[in-house]
Order: sequence, then structure tokens, then C-alpha cells
Amino acid sequence: MVMRANTLQAAGGSEEIRALRTRRMLMAIYRGFAVMNCWSPLNLMTAVVSTAVPAAPMRMLLPIAFVASVGMAAIGWLEDRLSAARLATSGGRRPVTTESWSIHLRILALVGLVMLLAELGSIVLNVSLVAAVTLTVPLVGLGWAIVQAWRFVSSANHLARTAGVLRRRAGRFFPRVPNFRSEATVLAGSGFMGVAVGGALPAAGLAPFIAHVPPIAVPLLVPVILIATGQIGLNPVAVIALLGAAMPDPMAFGISPAVLAFACMLGWGLGVSMTPMSASAITTARWAGVSPWTVATSWNIAFTFAALLFAWLAIVALFILI
Repeated sequence: MVMRANTLQAAGGSEEIRALRTRRMLMAIYRGFAVMNCWSPLNLMTAVVSTAVPAAPMRMLLPIAFVASVGMAAIGWLEDRLSAARLATSGGRRPVTTESWSIHLRILALVGLVMLLAELGSIVLNVSLVAAVTLTVPLVGLGWAIVQAWRFVSSANHLARTAGVLRRRAGRFFPRVPNFRSEATVLAGSGFMGVAVGGALPAAGLAPFIAHVPPIAVPLLVPVILIATGQIGLNPVAVIALLGAAMPDPMAFGISPAVLAFACMLGWGLGVSMTPMSASAITTARWAGVSPWTVATSWNIAFTFAALLFAWLAIVALFILI
């Protein structure tokens, strides 16, 4: 959609302006995806953090992290408004569209429905929020596929035609599943590595190393560690699982489980934003025609470190209040 709208004609005939606009729009999407990792209950982050820090009150932390992610998104918007790339694209004109901003309400409503059903399922079935999300998402996805299929069939034989559309979609979906074997291997291997290495640590965990470190320093270091390990390709799943295994009782170090989990949540988003080895960085780089290192570091370094400062402020605030 971004590539189709950003035409050479809309850029005033300038290929340079078109390329810069492509960069700005793709980076907006990329940063939005990164900060979504800080709070979304539908994300793998929620399952991993709640497992690594089981005493953390995730229902309380998710709304707080959402507010923090909005702040990070605002930083991304401000960085774009002040960037040289925006000033260089002022010679073009805005693409003409007949669409309204309200087209986004449908996807927002869908996400809201998933969150509401997951919360209700957690309460009614007396299971964790992560388990309720795992149960809810496939059901909502199937329902959404049925709604879409219903819209594309004629008025006659709705059920039969809808079933036919769903069969064709399933026929396209299942052959594609093996293509995700690399992602599945990375996730499974990261989770196993974190738990296995954590199990090999001494029973005291990190106590001998951080016994004399101020308690606030530990959660402040978590985002830095996730950013740094992302540069060498370590998945946040492995790092946070290892952290949870190394600190089974954060209160023993004077750290609230809520603060440690909150630092992991914000650090996860920042780590995804900065690593050139994530699927989002690779995909964005392919669309932009550059290397993933250019996307994650050269184009994104100012945003990441500004967002890191903001995350530190949020972590300190939560540490003081709890």
C-alpha cells in the first residue's frame, strides 16, 4: 500500500523525494511494530515475560506499557518531523485519496474484540491471560476469515460458497506453513537456550554479582542488555528467559517483580527496534532496497536512544511509585 501510493508523480517527478518518502513511511511502520511489542497482550512478549517473572501483575502492567509505547511512538513522530529527510521532501505533493481515517477503526475494533474476549476468557475459565489469548486468537481469526469470505460470495447458497472460499484459503495456507520453519526454530531454540543456560547457573543465580548494585540499576540495565544482545542476533525470548532463570526472586535484590517485568517489556520493544536481524528489519530493508543494518542502526539510532531515555524515565517512575 505504501509503495503503490508513493508514486513518482506524487513526488513531483523527483526520484530522490520518492525514495525519502518511502524511507519515512516504512520507518513509521517499523517503529510502530517495535513499540507494539512493549504492551500487546497478543504478542509473544506477554507469554515470555509472564513466565520469566511469574509474580509480575501483567494486567496492571499492560495498560501502563501501552501509555509508555504511545510516548515512544510520539518520539518517533517528533524525530520524523524534525529530520532532514522530511525537509528534503517538502517539494512534492500529498497523494490524493478518497479514504477517511475511519478505515482504521475496523482493525482497532478487531484488536479490541480479541483483548476483551481474552480477558473474559481468563476470568470465566480461571486461566492465565496468556492461555486465554492463545485460545481466543485462533477463534477470532477463524471468525474474521468467515466474515470476509461471506462478503465475497453471492446471495445464493451463502453457506456452501463460504465453505468453498474457506477451503481454498486453507489450501493456500497449509502449504505455506513449512516456510515458517526458520522462525519456529529460532523461537523454540531461544526458549530452550534461555531455560537450559539458566538451569546451569549456580543456585544463587546472579546474587554474587549484583549484591552490591543499587536496585534501580538492574531494571535500567535490562533494555540496554536487550539492545546490545540484539546486535549479535540473540532473540529477546532467550535473553529474558535467561534473566528470569538467573533472578528467580527479584525481591531478594530489592526489586519489585512489576518493575523488572516492566523493564523487560519496554526493553523487548527497544531491542526489536535496534536489531538488524529481526524479520521486521529484514522485510523493511527489502522494501526500501537497503541493508537491514541501515534500517535498524543508521536510520533508527536516534529514535532508539531517545526512546531508551524515555523508557528509563518510565522505569524510574514505576520504581518510585511501587
